[in-house]
Amino acid sequence: MRKHWHVERGAFRARGTRWKKFAAHSTNQLWRGIGPSGEWLLKWYRYPDEGIHPEPEVAHFLCSQGYEYVPEFGARLDEQREGASITRAFIQRWVAGTSAWDHTVKTLSAGFVDVEYAKDLGHYVGELHTVLASGVEGTPFLARAWDAPAQQRWIGRLTGGIAQWIAALEGERPASVPEETWSRLRRDWVAGENGWKARVEGLAGLSFSGVQSRVHGDLHLGQALERQAHGERQFYFVDFEGEPTRPLAERRLLDTPLRDAAGMWRSFAYAAALSGASAEAQNVLQEAFLAGWVRAAPALGSNWRSCLDGLAWEKTIYEALYELRHRPDWLWIPLRGLNYWR
Repeated sequence: MRKHWHVERGAFRARGTRWKKFAAHSTNQLWRGIGPSGEWLLKWYRYPDEGIHPEPEVAHFLCSQGYEYVPEFGARLDEQREGASITRAFIQRWVAGTSAWDHTVKTLSAGFVDVEYAKDLGHYVGELHTVLASGVEGTPFLARAWDAPAQQRWIGRLTGGIAQWIAALEGERPASVPEETWSRLRRDWVAGENGWKARVEGLAGLSFSGVQSRVHGDLHLGQALERQAHGERQFYFVDFEGEPTRPLAERRLLDTPLRDAAGMWRSFAYAAALSGASAEAQNVLQEAFLAGWVRAAPALGSNWRSCLDGLAWEKTIYEALYELRHRPDWLWIPLRGLNYWR
């Protein structure tokens, strides 16, 4: 089988760079490089899939638009064989900072609800979405109005997630999940007694508005790095891979910026839960984030909040399925969220 390599070059220069592998909570292999052209992060994709990987693609686009708050694009390495292209590695500028997750958990644990921080973060996310919607004709970044086929894709994704959740509930109960909780979940979801079928029907009837554009795809507090520059708080965004369980082609589709906002909204719920903060503190931070985001985001339409609620519900179901499979001791966090919509 013949294959060759193609390099999409950016600011990275290999001469004199020394690499050191480092451990991190990642599904990929990571190296930090230091050389004459600066400090770099090399990400070698451990489980590559056929097609262009969205992470270097989005990073390259944002940098080409002059957007400052992503690590500079260094290079992308593609393996090409028999007409197929597979992204193998990505190099980007090394950016140090404090994750918004660490800051939020720390401040909430200390009893402080940092409203201005959440509002500033929302504003930066809104600006990110505006740039992601600024592509031109002939590129995969051309935004367009929301349409019925896109809405049907979302409803299909939602119902598919619910089907997986119910299938998991029909399996064996994890030892760390109380039998009473398990029985209630089976009663509510397998039998449909909590009204989820009616809720799906209601969401299917929503009229989505605003733009479809490229999005981050898996945005949460851990994907934003806070830095100080000239006495000003700034946020850099990383890891534009999208949800790793979904195919590359699906992660490159246009989507609503509301999906990213819903992901961040749910991330505040996790931070509040794990820091022992109150539901009121959680709600204050969520609403502050949304207030900052709405001011800077692309046009959303008049019913954006109803759409956001639907996307947040979908995200919470995804979280519940993930925790059930991988961290049953954390299942209580998304369950608390699902109870919010009962």
